[in-house]
Amino acid sequence: MTTIFFKIYRMNAKIIFIALLMYFSIQTHAQKIEKLLDYNLKETATGVRYYMLMKKQDSLWHREVYYIPERSIYMEGYYRDSSAKIKNGAFDYYYPNKKLKAKGSYLNDNEEGVGCGGMKTACFPTQLPTKTEY
Repeated sequence: MTTIFFKIYRMNAKIIFIALLMYFSIQTHAQKIEKLLDYNLKETATGVRYYMLMKKQDSLWHREVYYIPERSIYMEGYYRDSSAKIKNGAFDYYYPNKKLKAKGSYLNDNEEGVGCGGMKTACFPTQLPTKTEY
């Protein structure tokens, strides 16, 4: 009788272990977002210019956007939300040649402190780079 009990117990333990493993792998995967973006940083399947990766880090989302042809970083920064609407933390923008274009800091989507870059639009870019900057 006890051998049957232990066989059932082992079988249930394996099922529970597999279920927990699947649950945690789904949870880990859910903390990462990848998208292909066009020149306007909008999600697209054609006319791809950028690759975007967002990862959950503590209570913030770290977003990295890369130039695809140049294989270099375009920007990185932190957001409060996974839809990248509320900037919160340091932001860096780069030219395709990997030189720093602008640097700034945000708190709840409000500019904080003084950025760098020489011009206000370079410190806190509101426009995308033009094709001539590539």
